[in-house]
Order: sequence, then structure tokens, then C-alpha cells
Amino acid sequence: MCLRRASFRLVSEPQESVLDIALQAGFDSGEAFARAFKRAFGQSPSVFRREPLRQAWNAAFVFPTFIWSVIMQVDIVQFPATRIAALEHRGPTRELPRSVQVFIVWRQRSGVSPVAQCRSFGIPYSNPDTTPPADFRFDICGELGAGESVAANPEGVVEKTIPAGRCARVRHLGPRDRLGETIYPLYRDWLPASGETPRDFPLFFHDVTTKLGPDPEHDITDIYLPLHDAGQAL
Repeated sequence: MCLRRASFRLVSEPQESVLDIALQAGFDSGEAFARAFKRAFGQSPSVFRREPLRQAWNAAFVFPTFIWSVIMQVDIVQFPATRIAALEHRGPTRELPRSVQVFIVWRQRSGVSPVAQCRSFGIPYSNPDTTPPADFRFDICGELGAGESVAANPEGVVEKTIPAGRCARVRHLGPRDRLGETIYPLYRDWLPASGETPRDFPLFFHDVTTKLGPDPEHDITDIYLPLHDAGQAL
């Protein structure tokens, strides 16, 4: 999957050089990376960065549905209504880490929603692959404990609720910048075959491992796709 991760970085991290991305992806040289990339996507890395052919990109990683049914363990669960403190990020994905740090500062300063006792969530309201960078929306969230509330604060954190309801839950193992490797087949392969219908509330993440360690390959993230009740018509 090194090429796929490199392709994400070419588009989302324009400040990084193609050579640096190639070396970090495990290639010995920019030339070797360019040859492998063009074989996979039909474009050189520099051309892909300027104007990616997403159809070719998607086709390079299409797997038969039956394979995904083996790889992905999707469970249907009843998610309880959960009160959260949320910082509403608006803008390019490259600025998201800065917003995460602002939320961490609020958690530490306020003492509300402590990481050790409360779950951390992320709620993307738009797809970064298809949304203009300035319009991208993502809520950085922490569960609120019983009796906790969000007071007015300079960071702009507000109180919201993740509604109760049925959800498809699938676990993603590995770096969070590769969540798309689990989300895309969930929508593309599992959802049409399942007969389920998504609810209006967006997909959301639960960061099972909240502390980013030196090895993101060990990150664990549960992905929830809200579904209508069984048999409920649209």
C-alpha cells in the first residue's frame, strides 16, 4: 500500500517534494518511484500532483467484493446517544493537526473530557478528495462525562451530540492518514451488498488509541457508519 499512501501525500502535502515522498515510501530513488507510480496510475507523480486521474487511481486499488468481505469484519451495533465537546475545523486538511492541538489545549486547560477517561471522536462532514480545501469540515471531539458541560471558551469548543442508532462498525488498523483504505470499500463494496441504507448523520471515527506514538502502524480506529433501522423506508 506504499504507493497508495504516497499518492495521498502528493495531493495533500504539496510542501513535500516528490523525492522526499518517494524515499519515505521505501524507494531507493525518485526514478524508481516514478516508474512504479506510472505503472500503477498511468501518470507520473508530478503530473498526478497537478491533476490526478481519480478514475485510474480508484481502478488501481479495486478488489472483488468477496475479498473485502473476508478482509473487513463489519459488525452492526447499536450506538448510544453520546454527548461530546467539539471543535469545528474548517479549511484544508493540512491545517487539521493545528486544530487538533487547539482542542488538546482546551481539554487540558478546562479539565473537561479528560483523555484518560473519555473517548475521542472525529466527524468528517465532507470528503477531502472531492471537497475544495477551503470548504472541508471536520469536528474534533471528546466525550463528555456525566454532569460535564462546555463553558464559553476562547478556543471555540461547543457541545454537540452523536445521536443514538444502528451503525455499521469496522476496525481500521494502522495510520489514520490511511483511513480511506477502509472507508472506500465500506461504501463501495459492503454497503451495496448489505442492503442497508445510511442515515443522515455522517460517518464518524472513534480513536481507540488516542496517543500518537512513534509507530502509527499500531494505531487502532473504529469507523462507524450510521444506518437506518432495519426495514425502515426512506
